[in-house]
Amino acid sequence: FYLVGTKGTEIFSMVRRIGYTVVSVTACLSSVVFVTGSKATLPLLRQPRADHRASALSLRGGATMFDEASAGLSSLAVRGGGSLTTPTSRRSVDIPTGAAMAADTESLLTGAARGGSGAPARPPRVRRATSRIKARVVMCYLLCGSRLFQQSMRNTLTNVLIYMARDLEISTSAKGSLLAAIATGYFFTQIPGGALADAWGAKNVMTGALALSALCCAAVPMAGDAHGLAGIWGVMCLMGAVQGPLFPTSSVFLSRWMPSAGPGRPDERAWGTSMLDIGISIGSLLIIPVVTTIAENMGWRNTFKCVGAASGVFVALWMVLAASEPKDCWFISQEELDYLEEHIAKPTPKTTTATDKSTDPSVIGMPFAMARHPGLWAVFVCHIAFNFGAY
Repeated sequence: FYLVGTKGTEIFSMVRRIGYTVVSVTACLSSVVFVTGSKATLPLLRQPRADHRASALSLRGGATMFDEASAGLSSLAVRGGGSLTTPTSRRSVDIPTGAAMAADTESLLTGAARGGSGAPARPPRVRRATSRIKARVVMCYLLCGSRLFQQSMRNTLTNVLIYMARDLEISTSAKGSLLAAIATGYFFTQIPGGALADAWGAKNVMTGALALSALCCAAVPMAGDAHGLAGIWGVMCLMGAVQGPLFPTSSVFLSRWMPSAGPGRPDERAWGTSMLDIGISIGSLLIIPVVTTIAENMGWRNTFKCVGAASGVFVALWMVLAASEPKDCWFISQEELDYLEEHIAKPTPKTTTATDKSTDPSVIGMPFAMARHPGLWAVFVCHIAFNFGAY
């Protein structure tokens, strides 16, 4: 391209953008295929409704029941009166002679049917019995989005630095210092992330981290105009500090929602972890063509503001839909809530006695014996090597 000259540089730039776009579209399609294909092994999006056949119900007192259909909302004709009991709840209701009732088990348990009216008394429901899309799937998609925007905000500087160099005098060493600013702030806040999630709730910690990160991203141009490179470095370091708790808090959030593998059920937590990693990959790929296009047409200052504004919109969506635990979710069905409460272990607070403190010292909250374990350091060094190559 040096031999071709300026025209060759323009061609190279065009080919590079096309390549970025193709890679980004391919990544998105791969994610869709992955999520779609996972439904064959992870039945999360839809679960069968409870079967309300007449065989699941028993009558006492001489009454007889006929199930006209097996769809779960069929009409049941009851003759002779008596009482009705369901095997699951062991609760009974009195049935007058000649009553006709809907075969919804919840309806049968809310009260006795009115004779001949064909509709039992039904109090208002707090939660739906079932839902087509499971709340835990929505939470995984929200976690994927949080990783996507987190990665987008931290990678914006990398992709617009060449445009910033046109307006600001940035040396090669200054560029390296700016790129290391996020990691500098990130280093000091990762460890407290899990403890903050336990104390304040995973949703609250992630909401604050994402919101502050979006504000920092939008404030980069103003800091640069007011204080130069030092201002930009300070804001980027602050962005890294507020993003530090996101990774450990995401793991805490995921553990509250996704059950692990068990007899007769898939490992949904592994699927949720994959969604987190997909968010990182999609964010890294999409931000390259997006921010370079915005920077070309609107300038690098508006690029930071646009990314910060888009992240703020996601924060609003996160605040409406996310919940730290299933019992705090406003749209979860009663069926799914019961399932998660049964298959997700509750965290138990550990009590430490004076003897335990003396015999089991810890390093930043980790038992000293674990901190010295060679397996831990092997994983640690591998992760260092991975991030060194990735960034």
